[in-house]
Amino acid sequence: MHGMEFRNLLFKKLQKISLHNVISMSFVGSTITEKDFKNVGDIDIIIILKKLDYENYSKLIIAFQQFIKDISYREYKFHLETRRGTIKPDYKDKNEKQLHLFVYDPEIWNGINKNALYEWTYHNQNIMGKELRKITKRFTLTKEDALQDITRFLNELENKTILISRYTLDTNKNQLIKKKLYIKSENQSGTYHAVWNTLIGALIYARLHKKISNSKKDLLSYARLNEKKFYDHIKKAYELKYRLKSHEKISNSEAREFRDDSIMFIKYIKNRLKNSSSD
Repeated sequence: MHGMEFRNLLFKKLQKISLHNVISMSFVGSTITEKDFKNVGDIDIIIILKKLDYENYSKLIIAFQQFIKDISYREYKFHLETRRGTIKPDYKDKNEKQLHLFVYDPEIWNGINKNALYEWTYHNQNIMGKELRKITKRFTLTKEDALQDITRFLNELENKTILISRYTLDTNKNQLIKKKLYIKSENQSGTYHAVWNTLIGALIYARLHKKISNSKKDLLSYARLNEKKFYDHIKKAYELKYRLKSHEKISNSEAREFRDDSIMFIKYIKNRLKNSSSD
């Protein structure tokens, strides 16, 4: 089965999955932008529940645990990931896929950082239920929103960590517990993290400072025309992104050099934002 055929099959099977109190489900990220499904290692899915609580979350996880068993056949094998953060799979087999669930309810959804909220609200493919635009409250991206994310990106790169959050089910108390923690960002995952921070950081700057609302795929052409200092590093980030997707091993020296360049790049963006009059 070809990649596009399997993506369509996955879409149809997700529409038929029996879920409890789900009001919206959408693909985001490379799942909707990558032409060949074989190049998609991380399938990001936004799920909005009526209420994010112990009962609804536990039923959702049980349903998806069964779902990945049902669809893991022939050339593709799926793994379930529920932690929130820049968590990318490092599978040796290109046919192994990560089904990455981002689970919210309307109140929590509208409280996430505004840059992610903007990206996912306006760049998604609805699978079932309400469109994300109909759940998202109206908001404006501000310089403070941008600086908050840029500062976090910089701290993570300098400390070689990734901030993640996860929900755990306390079966003794029937409680849903949210935890935040930092995990080490090293080797291939560290390189991808630097790539992600570079591209998202540049996109945040472009959207706010230059009033650009295009998706990441248009960022390179924007940089070529408007920000020469952006261009070389963004071009390198895209090159590394596709090499990582192709399961190419990135040398330690190249990874260190790119991370160091990314730190300088994020500092440059942060200073430009701080000195900007845009808000």
